[in-house]
Amino acid sequence: MAFIAIQTTIVQNWLIGIATKKLSKSLGTEVSIKKINVTLFNKLNLDGTLIRDRQKDTLLYAGALKLRITDWFFLKDSADLKYIGLDDAVVKLQRKDSVWNFQYIVDHFASPKSTNTKNGITLNLKKLEFNNIHFIKNDEWHGERMTAKLNSLLLDADNINLNKGIFSINQLNLDHPYFEIANIHE
Repeated sequence: MAFIAIQTTIVQNWLIGIATKKLSKSLGTEVSIKKINVTLFNKLNLDGTLIRDRQKDTLLYAGALKLRITDWFFLKDSADLKYIGLDDAVVKLQRKDSVWNFQYIVDHFASPKSTNTKNGITLNLKKLEFNNIHFIKNDEWHGERMTAKLNSLLLDADNINLNKGIFSINQLNLDHPYFEIANIHE
């Protein structure tokens, strides 16, 4: 009965509400997800994901984040990350000194170095689809502002394996990409 209940949207959203409240408290900032849909073992959809920095500014907002991975990936030595979709996203990285606004997240999730030599799961990416993306890197410490935007990006690959440095790409389409780096100190 619990296995069936956890597959329902109502239970998944109730659980993600509990998890984001705990994470918000643990990080000392707002983390929220409006809606989640998980199909056990291969699919994750998150709608309305928001992470704020400690100054209450948006660090990440994603209207929709979608992941598809090999069925039963946790029982295999390698997994194919079949699809990553990201829609209506804003990422704002900022700093006024040597510390970035996301460093508290890195510190929170940092784990001690492992002496285990096993490689673990390798991910082989197959498809990326990004729509309406806006990335801002505001580095007041070095005096540089970088802005990147795009209406859409579609990448279809036979294999992208970052561990092995393999990039076998069939198709890459960009619609209205924009990139700017500006010096913000005079």
